[in-house]
This record gives sequence, structure tokens and C-alpha cells, in this order.
Amino acid sequence: MLVLLAGVLAAGAPQRASADEAPSPKRAEQPNPSAPPARSPDQVLASLNRAMTWYRQARIVMRSVEGSGVFGHADEQAALRLVGRAFDVARAEAALLRRESAAASDASDRRAEGQKKLEESVRRGERDVERLRARLGAEPAKRAALEREVAAAQNKLALDRARLDFLAQLRALESSRSGPDDDLEHQIDALQEAVPELRSPNAGQAVGASASGPASGTWGMVQRLLALQRSRSRLQELEDSTNELVRRVEEEAKAARASSRPIFTRLAALAKDPTESGMSLPESQREFRNLLERRKLLVAVTLPLRDEAALARRYASDLKGWNEVIDRESWQALQGLALDLVGVLGALAVIFVGGLLWRIAVARYITDPARRRLLLTARRVVITAAGALVLIFHFTSRWPPS
Repeated sequence: MLVLLAGVLAAGAPQRASADEAPSPKRAEQPNPSAPPARSPDQVLASLNRAMTWYRQARIVMRSVEGSGVFGHADEQAALRLVGRAFDVARAEAALLRRESAAASDASDRRAEGQKKLEESVRRGERDVERLRARLGAEPAKRAALEREVAAAQNKLALDRARLDFLAQLRALESSRSGPDDDLEHQIDALQEAVPELRSPNAGQAVGASASGPASGTWGMVQRLLALQRSRSRLQELEDSTNELVRRVEEEAKAARASSRPIFTRLAALAKDPTESGMSLPESQREFRNLLERRKLLVAVTLPLRDEAALARRYASDLKGWNEVIDRESWQALQGLALDLVGVLGALAVIFVGGLLWRIAVARYITDPARRRLLLTARRVVITAAGALVLIFHFTSRWPPS
């Protein structure tokens, strides 16, 4: 065990010597554990597209729903405010990503500077190894000491080359990750062009479907009942989409609050004792300013997220009331259809009762077979014509205009 410990200490000695000649960018490479990474541009755009898809669906439903007093201008404005908050969140997250990209660029510059120093250290180490090997042949009396120096110089050179290779691979990985993102803010602007209502408050005032008048006739009532059932189905789909949107937005708001919490804890610790973690005062102040700026950007994300979640919850709650309105109008339309059909059946019943009385009178008072046949034939013609006229006048006199 002691031999192993001694070997570890001996291996660490060249590392310390190398660190003296080429300062390690360790502090710059390690991310701050109290600053969780922001969401990726793809995640930001996915959230924004989800909100826009919901908004388009809501507009289609508000335009097509059949019913009086279901949707109004205030409902359209609530949906518009919700998608507007989604754009506010996306822009705030784009600002946060831009700030992190700038910080990563600074760290990359520091790593590039450290890589240059390591390259110079490797070249100097190669020269030292060649010089010591030359002395080894020229000074055989000092062979043992020179062999130790050569071994130490070779170990130091191998360590510097390994560190240089690590930094080269790290920079290659960063360059592959930092490819063109098509500029997140420009993509957000392009998506906003698809929602002209956000620029013009009066662009979407005529959203609700025009309230249809009272249905006339059986056919009109049947059509209205079918339209109300289609509206009920669309409202149910919109309610499901709204509930899903509420769930996703609340998850994002929870994640944003969780990201702010460790930053606030670290800020409080630095405010209490700037050097409590063993850092120098300038480093501590730099970290404090960076974390404070990041927290401000996170607050700019959290506030519109909270408003978006509140609007989505209110819209989901309103949808339940609108479904009740549709259900009530469907029941009224069903009652009107039933009453209308009762009137038709009543008229047909009167005709058939009259026909029955006609038949009974003919059978009782007419004894001549020829006249009886003639009167019964006339009875069938009259009953058929009367029933047909009732149905024709009922369905055509109040036929809905095409």
C-alpha cells in the first residue's frame, strides 16, 4: 500500500512541474455546478411550435363551433395572449442561450491560449530530451543522474502531449457542436410572421362563428343537431389539447424555477462570504456577476411561463363551460325536433282515424257492393294524398335556405 502511494506521489510530481510551466485551464473548463444548462434551440422551438399548433386549432374551433354565446372576442384575445406569452418565453430563452454561447466562446478562447502554451511546452520538452540524451553520451560519469533526468523529462513530455491531445479533441468536439443554428432569434421571428394577429390587434376580431338563427322545420332541426354534435367533438379535442399544453407548460415552468434555485443559493453564499470556497476575490466577484446576470435572464423566462400556464389553465376551465353550453343547446334542439315530430305524427294520426271512421261508416250504411268498393277506393286515395300532403308541406314549407 505504501509502495502504491509513493508511486502515485512520484507520478504527480511531473504534473505539478508541468502545471508551473503551462497553467492548466481547469477552472475555465469545468462548468459551474450551480448554473444548470439552458434548453437547446430545438427544445425552445418545439415548445413554441406546440403553442402555435394549439393556437391554430383554437382559432379553427372558434370559427366553426355552432352555438350562440359560446365564443366571443375576449376568448380570442385570451388565446392570442397565450401564444404571445409563448413567443416571450422563446425570446427570453434565446437571450439566455446567446449569453451562454458568449461565455462558452470566452472559455474556448482561454482553452486555445492554454493549448498554445502546452504546444510550446511540448516543443521545449522535446528539446530538453534531445539535450539530455546528448549529454548522456558525452558525460558517462554522470550516466545514472542523467538517466533519471531523461526519464523525468520523457514523463513530463508524455504528460504534456496527453493534455495537448485532450484539449485538441475538446476543441474539435466544441466546433462540431457550435455549427450554424440558423439563428434561433431569426427562426422565432419567422414563426411570428405566421401569427399576424400579434402585430395587429384588430386582425382577428371576427373569429367566432356567426350565431345561427332558430332552426325551422324538422330538417333544419336535424341539421342543427348534427352541427352541435360536431362542435361538441371539436371542443372535446380542443380541451384535450389544452390540457396537454397546460401539463407541458407547467413542467417547463417547474424546470425554470428549479434552475433558478441553486443559482440563488450560490448568490446568497457569495454575498455572505465572497471567498468561502477558497477562490480569490476577483474570481468570486466575476462568478457573482455571471450568476446574477444568468438569474435575471432566467427570471425573464419564468415570468411569461407562469402567465402562459395561468392563461392555459383558464382556457381549459372555460372550455368546460363552453361544452355545457353546447350540451344545453343540443338538448333544446333535440326537444324541438321531438315536438316537431309529435306534431307530424298527430296530423297523420288524425288522417288515419278519419280514414278508419270512413271505413266503418261505409261498412255500416252502404249496402250496394259497387258503391262500397268505390267509396273504399276513394278512401284509400284520400288518406294517401292527405298523408303525402302533410309530409310534403311540413318538410318543404320551412326548408332551410341553401
